[in-house]
Amino acid sequence: MDLKYIKPNNIRPPKYLLRPVRKHSVEYQEMLDSIRDYGLWQPILVRPLHKDLYEIVEGNYRFHCCKELRFETIPCVVRKLMDDEVLLAQLQANGIRPETTPVEFAVRLEHLMRRHPDMTVPKLARMIRKSPSWIRRVLRLINLKAVYSQMTRRGEIPLQSAMALARLPHALQDAFAQPAATLPVREFIKLANAEVKRYREASKNGYIDGHRVNQEQPVPYLRKVPEIRSEFSKPTAAGSVLLKMSAQSPFDGWKACLAWILHMDPESLEEQEQMIVARRDQQQRAEERRRLERQKLKELRKAGKDTIITLETGT
Repeated sequence: MDLKYIKPNNIRPPKYLLRPVRKHSVEYQEMLDSIRDYGLWQPILVRPLHKDLYEIVEGNYRFHCCKELRFETIPCVVRKLMDDEVLLAQLQANGIRPETTPVEFAVRLEHLMRRHPDMTVPKLARMIRKSPSWIRRVLRLINLKAVYSQMTRRGEIPLQSAMALARLPHALQDAFAQPAATLPVREFIKLANAEVKRYREASKNGYIDGHRVNQEQPVPYLRKVPEIRSEFSKPTAAGSVLLKMSAQSPFDGWKACLAWILHMDPESLEEQEQMIVARRDQQQRAEERRRLERQKLKELRKAGKDTIITLETGT
């Protein structure tokens, strides 16, 4: 193995191309910008052909970026490899290269911003060649409870749904986790955004204690005007609501309509009940955890007192 600085004209494309270089891809453009601003941090791997000619084994994207940026020489690790060894090296280099998950990105971004309190989102976006909106969306994932963060990493919750779930306070995430994992992404985002709006309105108006997250019984709250307008122009929920509420007269239909507008129809009531049960279970688990912690602390204090007594008595 040897490190050399080789002119681009003396480097040939790989004989066995694992994947073509797509110069219009985001991956290529981001790599090009990074090398332009910070230089090439990782040499490419080549093997000698004859005289001063070399063939790329691994690092084809980096080579094309350096060539486009008119590098006079490119740092290369030179290794003598047979054809079979070239194929193996390419597979190993691409097979063990882990893709960074958005959750891991979020943790690193938060760590960087914590180390640099004056760091702004636009400045950070310029540094890592990402849009400010992308940075903000990824940073939302920090607000996910640990269990749902792990589910997102495992692919059990779609990324866009996880970002919407992360906008909710922890007290609501338990109730919305299952819909996040099972509902179509667009449908869940709409559901989560509506809940975020209701929660913010309750907080702004000073009646957060009356928000349904803190209620032991289902409470009425208005549907969004666009949703009501859409149902008025093209009824889609009417049949299901009337059927579930056993409407048999105009008055029954009127009551069913009001119930749907106020989220007091059977489907909405079931949803609120599930949320109440989830919150109650969460509170019980938290109380049990605190009880065990208090008990453990008492045991530790008692063990400390017994040790002191033993030392004082000399037994």
